[in-house]
Amino acid sequence: MSSSSFSSSSETATEHDAVQEAILIVEQLAQSMLRDGDLRSWAYLILQWNLISRKCNIQDIHFNFVRWSHDMMTILFCHTKTQHGTRKNVQNFHLSTNSLRPWICPVTAVSLLMMESNHDGRSLFESTAAATNYTKAFDKALNDPLVEAALRKSGTKKEDVQSHSIRKSAATYAAGGTTAPPAVFSILLRGGWSLGDVLMRYIKVAEDQDRFLAHILAGRDIFDKTFTLLPPHFTTPPSDDVLRASFRGEWMGGEQFDELKGVLCLLLASAVENIEKLKFQNIEVTEEVGGITTTKTVQKGFISSSHTIFSNPCLHGLLHEQLKTMLAQDDARYHSTCMRATGIPPWSYLNIEVKDLTAKMK
Repeated sequence: MSSSSFSSSSETATEHDAVQEAILIVEQLAQSMLRDGDLRSWAYLILQWNLISRKCNIQDIHFNFVRWSHDMMTILFCHTKTQHGTRKNVQNFHLSTNSLRPWICPVTAVSLLMMESNHDGRSLFESTAAATNYTKAFDKALNDPLVEAALRKSGTKKEDVQSHSIRKSAATYAAGGTTAPPAVFSILLRGGWSLGDVLMRYIKVAEDQDRFLAHILAGRDIFDKTFTLLPPHFTTPPSDDVLRASFRGEWMGGEQFDELKGVLCLLLASAVENIEKLKFQNIEVTEEVGGITTTKTVQKGFISSSHTIFSNPCLHGLLHEQLKTMLAQDDARYHSTCMRATGIPPWSYLNIEVKDLTAKMK
């Protein structure tokens, strides 16, 4: 495997299996960083994967570049190596949610990044050394036994993996993670790769395809009803005081707060919905003893309960419980008066209807 992508060196592994294993390796890397309590490096990894980005460009994301459109967070993003927080050559890319696997959810990652401590409201990562710190955390995570096991399963050598591997493995996964992938030009646009003079002249925006791509990169199952799931959202908006208790910083009292209030509500909703799943996960483990195979459920810990993120009043205690009751539930997560699902191909809805009809017939 080259340092630019995750791939299988096993002769017996199929290409499709290797593509699927890419996101499983990213999941293990993410979970390792969560167990270390390194939320900044975790968010860096998740954004690099979902934006198909060089690690140096993630460092330049400004919080003012974050907005919301229908059911997705958007980020004005530039793939050049000399962006440095400006709006020159930026494009608008969409980021989907994944409440079933929140450890790879970019919206949850941005939310917890903003909630961990006082934020200056400017650079998302607030440090010129963010990329360097991320590289160190990435290399450390490679030594995690669970990450090493995932790499062995894919036939990948640990010494061949670098943080730059995330960029091209994300593109490979987007193109081959399903038999009906997003249009190739949407992947190339998101990755910042040249389409040639003629294509670049006429294909500059791929709105619907970019939304479809966002769902795929967020790890949603395209053959399941949950592919059409709306993001966590409040049926009753939290008060300004609650938002200010959640996201702290001097900027929360100014015009920037008023401009981003809607985004903050949706970021908070994802954090409230998913924080418990980031404390631990129930997983099934298969064991064989004396020729007898048994399956049991065990808890695997992620963020420690002593982490500073839990000093945020909206993520524990009475306020957290109150906020959970304000979240949309059940059918309201699929049909809402305040937002609509986007990036869903027509055949995905047909697949869901066929499954429902089959279940009713049985």
